[in-house]
Amino acid sequence: MPLPITTIPSPNFTRGRARNVRVVVIHTVEAPERGTIAEDVARNWFATPAARSSAHYVVDNDSIVRCVDEAHTAWATPGANADGIQIEHAGYAAQNPGQWGDDYSRAMLDLSARLTADLCRRYAIPAVHLTPAQLAAGARGIIGHIDATNAYGPRGGHTDPGPSFPWDTYLELVRKHMLGQVAPTVASNAFPLPAGHWYGPNDGTVRSHSGVRVADKGIVARIQKAVGASADGIYGPATKAKVAAWQAAHKLTADGFVGRVTWGAMDL
Repeated sequence: MPLPITTIPSPNFTRGRARNVRVVVIHTVEAPERGTIAEDVARNWFATPAARSSAHYVVDNDSIVRCVDEAHTAWATPGANADGIQIEHAGYAAQNPGQWGDDYSRAMLDLSARLTADLCRRYAIPAVHLTPAQLAAGARGIIGHIDATNAYGPRGGHTDPGPSFPWDTYLELVRKHMLGQVAPTVASNAFPLPAGHWYGPNDGTVRSHSGVRVADKGIVARIQKAVGASADGIYGPATKAKVAAWQAAHKLTADGFVGRVTWGAMDL
C-alpha cells in the first residue's frame, strides 16, 4: 500500500546537502493530537517564512505531509540537519506512556514506522536508536532531537520526542515494515454513528454531526480529505458541496450528507 503522502512546501530550507543522509530524526510538533495536525502544522507554520524552521515530513494518525524534498536540508535539528531526514509527529514530548499508547498514537507511530522503514531501505540506515556518542562519532541510525542536543550542544534545548517515547515498540515496527512482516494499520470501515444519524452541516439537532462536537472533528476531517475539501474538521456549506459533487461522480444520491451508504463508498 503506498504511503499517504501529500505535499505542502516550506520555503525554509537550504538547497542541497553538505553531507550524505545517515540519520532519521524523530520530533514532536508540541501540538495536540487531531486528524488534521500534519496539514495544520505544514500549512500554518512550516509554510510561513517567519517560522524559520521546517521538517521533511509531518505525520499524524492518518496522513503524511512532505514539506521539504529529501534532497534538500530542512531546518529542524542543529548539528543533524545536513545529514538527517526530519520527521515531526503530532503530540508532545511530555506525553506519558499511556498517551503514547492510545489509539491515535498507535496509528501515527505505525504510519511513521512505514515511512522510516522506507527511508532506512533507501539510505541504508539500520533501524537502531543511536546514543549521542554514536551520533557524534558518525554512526548511521535513528535518533530523537534530544540525542542531537546531547551530542552537539544545547542549541535550542529541545528534548523531544521525550523520555516516554516508545523506542522499543517503534523500532520493532520499523524493522517489521522493512521486512514486510506487518500489514499497515487500517481504520475500521464501520459507520461510526447510530442509526438515523449522519455527517452534515449543523442543523441544530443531535442527529447531524458537523464537527461542532470535538468527538466528530477528526472524522469530519477524514471526509473532507476524501472529497478534496479543506480539512478543518467543520462540515459547512463548502464541504456539503464537495460531498455532493463526489456523490454525483460516484453515482450516489447527491444530497451532500454522509450516511452509511456514502460512508461505505468512500472506504474511510
